[in-house]
Amino acid sequence: MKTIRNSLLITLCAMLLQGCIFLPEVTETEEPDCDEPRKRVKVESASISEIEDCDGAAYAGCMLLGGVLVWPASAIVTGTVATVGNAAYWVEHQVECG
Repeated sequence: MKTIRNSLLITLCAMLLQGCIFLPEVTETEEPDCDEPRKRVKVESASISEIEDCDGAAYAGCMLLGGVLVWPASAIVTGTVATVGNAAYWVEHQVECG
């Protein structure tokens, strides 16, 4: 039981220290049978340290805030945006290209 708790604690600390967030990214690919490019939403990860306002004295606060609040929230919101966006782009593609 103690080893499971220690493993979970190590995993949680690793997630908090990595400070990752998830962002949607729209990509376009050319379709040979259609004049309009096909759009897709991908989920990309980024490090909180890459954000311009997160440096110097605020870095530790950004990492803690990012690991506890932003990481799970960004995963849920970005996943939802990607799902809805891809459904909308699929419908648009079907209308424009049949």
